[in-house]
Amino acid sequence: MPPGSKLWKAAGLALVAMLMCSCVKKEDYERVLQEKAAVQAQLDQRQAQIRQLQEQLAATQLQLTQIVELQTRLKDALSRLEDRQKEIDDLNARWEKFKEERRQGMIGREYPEIRLDDGRLLKKAKITAMQGDELAIIHESGFMKVMLSKSNDQVRWQACFDPNEAAASERAKMLAQARLLDQRLSEKNTSSPATLTNKPGNSGREQEARLLESVIRAQRLELNNAHARLSKQQPGALRGAHWDSTRPEDSGLLNVFAERRAVLGISQLDIMASAIKANLRKLQDLRGP
Repeated sequence: MPPGSKLWKAAGLALVAMLMCSCVKKEDYERVLQEKAAVQAQLDQRQAQIRQLQEQLAATQLQLTQIVELQTRLKDALSRLEDRQKEIDDLNARWEKFKEERRQGMIGREYPEIRLDDGRLLKKAKITAMQGDELAIIHESGFMKVMLSKSNDQVRWQACFDPNEAAASERAKMLAQARLLDQRLSEKNTSSPATLTNKPGNSGREQEARLLESVIRAQRLELNNAHARLSKQQPGALRGAHWDSTRPEDSGLLNVFAERRAVLGISQLDIMASAIKANLRKLQDLRGP
């Protein structure tokens, strides 16, 4: 093969290419591969993060849609509740008017006899007045006032009397007594704090303490009555629960978690017990250590 021929030139170019390839070090080649792999790994990681963010965005958008829907439903429910409350208020107003008319219509009514729940018999009885849940009755032996709750089934039915009305009335009286007592104690402490503090035997202080004791006794009586009514209404639910009639506010039913019962009305017992405990603390402050 002559030196200047085409075949000779091709062989020379191939030789040059082989020499050039043989100039790349193995370490450099491997480093390039590693760098390429690292870049690819970073790229894969970024793509995974993007997919994750897209999924989170979709979930958040769904939650926002659900929140808007829930807010709309809540608004509608509140609107319906307000409408129902107005209806209830209207019915209560109509009921109170009807009940008042019934009771006013009983004034002047005569009865051959009225036998009260305690057994007393009133002959030729006539209702002369009615205020709240109290009746004024004149009869052949004299005149008397009696609570509707102490009359009899016939009179209570005619007066549209609700047994819970008596409890509510009694609670209102006790609350009024408690407010009056709070006011008197506040005025006494404001007007002469040094006298009350320095003279434990102060007669005014002792008078307040006795008044407070009477309020506590009335509160305990009402709490026991409320518990008795609740036990009568739901005997199975309260069976076995500890109740201390002497100090009902400390009863296990109200203070021991294991004895708590999920019954309708127990929250009212809690409120009454809390009122007693508050007055006991006031009494302790009055009497001192």
